[in-house]
Amino acid sequence: MPESDDGFLSEPFDNVINTVRSKYVAQRTLLLRTNRFAVAIQHALVIHHGNNLEFYAAVLLARTLATVQGAALLLERGLVAQARTLLRMALETLFKLGAIANKPTLMDELIEGVAFERKRLVKNMQLWKDPELRKVADAEAASGRLHPFLDSPASGVTTFASQKLPGLRTGIARFTCSSVGQRMARPKT
Repeated sequence: MPESDDGFLSEPFDNVINTVRSKYVAQRTLLLRTNRFAVAIQHALVIHHGNNLEFYAAVLLARTLATVQGAALLLERGLVAQARTLLRMALETLFKLGAIANKPTLMDELIEGVAFERKRLVKNMQLWKDPELRKVADAEAASGRLHPFLDSPASGVTTFASQKLPGLRTGIARFTCSSVGQRMARPKT
């Protein structure tokens, strides 16, 4: 198979990475510095056993960070549209993180929103018309594994609605300017 048949995974694409890195040195430097800052915060987190709020916030931070890192890798390869998709996904978790930083009681609503999305997915599976997909949906329905989702009263906050939750902007600012964040931001001397 010729290299050209490998699409974005072909070796000639490796040159794109070097070109992007040399063209956007200042932006890459800022990205790497910001990434180190975020990773340091992630590693400095203390999650107390049984504290669901700390656990949920740590998961949201990890998802946001990993998704932004993935977008950076795509950008280095010149895949701008794909990187934008990942950055939008990162904003979804960041909205939620900012909201619970400002109003911790929203965590239960956000978790309920996940259950609501699963319930909606299960209901949509029941509408599939394709015979092969119908077999999958029917087998899942027969297994009984979907009943907890269908029977759930969940009606939580959707991702779209989470961006409008109270205090989003101040929550993000407070999170990034926390005492841990301030310690990490100081230049090493």
